[in-house]
Amino acid sequence: MIPTAPKKIFFLREEYADGEGTFKYHNGRIYEGQWRNGKKHGRGTETLICGEKYIGQWKDGERNGKGIETFSNGQKYVGNWKDGERLGKGIYTWPRGSKYVGEFKKWDLNGHGVFTFPDGEKYTGKFKDGEFHGYGTFTWPEGDKYEGQWKNGMKNGRGTCNYTDGTKYVGEWKDGEYHGQGIFTKKDIGEYVGRWKNGLEHGQGSLTFHNGYLIVGEWKGGSIKKGTAAWPNGNKYEGEFKDWEWHGQGIFTWADGHKLEGEFREHEPWETIEYEKNGEIIGKIVKGVETLDNLLKRVPKLEANAP
Repeated sequence: MIPTAPKKIFFLREEYADGEGTFKYHNGRIYEGQWRNGKKHGRGTETLICGEKYIGQWKDGERNGKGIETFSNGQKYVGNWKDGERLGKGIYTWPRGSKYVGEFKKWDLNGHGVFTFPDGEKYTGKFKDGEFHGYGTFTWPEGDKYEGQWKNGMKNGRGTCNYTDGTKYVGEWKDGEYHGQGIFTKKDIGEYVGRWKNGLEHGQGSLTFHNGYLIVGEWKGGSIKKGTAAWPNGNKYEGEFKDWEWHGQGIFTWADGHKLEGEFREHEPWETIEYEKNGEIIGKIVKGVETLDNLLKRVPKLEANAP
């Protein structure tokens, strides 16, 4: 005798289902598998009219234990379930190549996990409600790396970012940008230590160049506005700046003590008086030009120094 396949059992009413069989709901949902006392219990497959499908373990009518959930758009979840929700460790994949391996709670990415993007970017750390949240590390395929705090999917709090060109930022972040107190080091230039706002130097800060040149003062929108510039040879400028140039009221003091005081424009003296270190006036510049009186006063000194 040729064996025949066992007949499928279709239950007409869910509350009478027991053993193994199939029940079709009014909304088109179909469950095929094990039952106990009118509830899905054991191993079974549930198919929804929208294309969603679950294959796995059940307990008292709810998804419980190991299971696989697939969607019509290509997304897929493989992992643990409890009381009908994704809970515990699991793997979620997207059709374009994104992948999450980690903890789930309340249907979403919650806890510790690793999220990999199709282009090779990767986040390892804490998640909350499907977003990077807490402490985590983000790496880029070219080698850049961020380690620190996250909030609502963005860098927020304290963190360190190392770039492949040798640039490094250590400090506070807000919504993905440098914000607060931080140290920015650029390999071929120097180091800025101070306040930031929306990714730019803003507030009190100091910039030290590798050659010893130093700028300290008040910054706004990424450039120095008022402060002191000092050279290794002892020269110093104190005053206002514009677009990184001396611009406005200021004092330039040479290492020997004599100085220029007044208004500067585009890095040049405009309306200034030159003083000896003892306070004696020895020169004047008006609208960027040295006055005739000043030149005449200099003649004896020039003659005295002539060969």
